Amino acid sequence: MPSITLSQVGWATPTSRVLFSNLSLSFTCQRAGLVGRNGVGKSTLLKLIAGELHPTSGGVSVDGRIGMLRQIVQVDEAETVADLNGT
Repeated sequence: MPSITLSQVGWATPTSRVLFSNLSLSFTCQRAGLVGRNGVGKSTLLKLIAGELHPTSGGVSVDGRIGMLRQIVQVDEAETVADLNGT
């Protein structure tokens, strides 16, 4: 069964603003939502899970495939939806 596990994850901005400290979560293949005010770290958390960012402490384990659809997409006119989705 696909899963995502974050174990004691920490991350701070380049200006040393701590967004996560000792964050432990796990997700299975069920749907989940992230809700919060602007600037609290939702997109950063997704980037950590997708491997675009690396935690300053702890670890992220992904068993399965990750797909992420961004809110703002800059598209080359030759790209297809499959190209954007990484399939």
